Amino acid sequence: MEITQDKFIYVKSDYNDVKIEFDDILYIQGLKDYVKVYISERPVITHSNLKNFELKLPAGKFIRIHKSYIVQLNKIQAIQEKTLMVGNKEIPIGERYKDNFFHKIGS
Repeated sequence: MEITQDKFIYVKSDYNDVKIEFDDILYIQGLKDYVKVYISERPVITHSNLKNFELKLPAGKFIRIHKSYIVQLNKIQAIQEKTLMVGNKEIPIGERYKDNFFHKIGS
């Protein structure tokens, strides 16, 4: 069961309901029928697709940048033309999402 509040979400992972604070999320990766949420401690995998998971996130804090990735805007450390850095991970910016992303960040 997924419960969304203002500051966190509960997701089912390994038969447990895991509380994830939105502020702790670095980025989210879609893996077909699963979503891998990268937080500071360790990734949490839950049965969902990226589109449904995206609907549960606060819109002003997160943005879809690729068919397989959503990032938290304030966790972005560097931006290049086709990639960005979040933590030590280089994430691609999809061509389809590029204009919306650069418009949202005002670049």
